[in-house]
Amino acid sequence: RFDEAQVAFKRAKKPEKSMRMLKELAQSAIMEQCYDDAAYYMWLLAEENAGLVKAPHPSRSRREAQLLEETEHFRRLSQIYFAYAIISKYTDEPFSSLEPESVFNAGRFLINSLAHDSPFGVSRA
Repeated sequence: RFDEAQVAFKRAKKPEKSMRMLKELAQSAIMEQCYDDAAYYMWLLAEENAGLVKAPHPSRSRREAQLLEETEHFRRLSQIYFAYAIISKYTDEPFSSLEPESVFNAGRFLINSLAHDSPFGVSRA
């Protein structure tokens, strides 16, 4: 139902409401430790932000430049939550079809990505 509401906000030209709903969905997914879902909603947020930028590079407004920075931020969070989902599944579920090399590479990506700080819900331990 939330996906339908998000599409409805898009059609009604209400991107701010769509973005707010996606942020709330991402936050809920993180709280419930559904990191795959959180990664998906962060990716949707990045796509929504990118879609709001209309001007070509030289003539972008300050607001559009800010939107592009937010797009990159949400894209980065999407990647982090996706990699963390792999680690979380491997440690929490009793049986896994994941290859150890995949888990290792996801961990390696996280170590390199979380050099300074970690986003909400992602443990560095």
